[in-house]
Amino acid sequence: MVEEAKATHPQLSVKEAKELIAKEKKLVIVDVREADELAKGKVAGSVHIPRGLLEPRIAGKAPDLSQPILLYCGTGARSALAGEQLKKMGYTNVKNITEGYGGWAKEEKK
Repeated sequence: MVEEAKATHPQLSVKEAKELIAKEKKLVIVDVREADELAKGKVAGSVHIPRGLLEPRIAGKAPDLSQPILLYCGTGARSALAGEQLKKMGYTNVKNITEGYGGWAKEEKK
């Protein structure tokens, strides 16, 4: 199920995600983790919309269906599923951090 979801939109490494964040000024970075996971840290500039609330809340952060959106969760699985759902909703520029926040945090420690 997750692998099928990943095939619906681009999967970025942490390095690629950082490059995208640096160059794309209109990018909306969405953290789909649950509230209790936020204590582990977050990607700077991200907005928190838990996976279960993504569909009703995303339009408030990205009203334009062509808005560039970068998703992440803890491991990249939930955010891949979230990305698949956003594509079904008509969003055309959705990307996912494959390693999730876990990979991001490891990269930050280097």
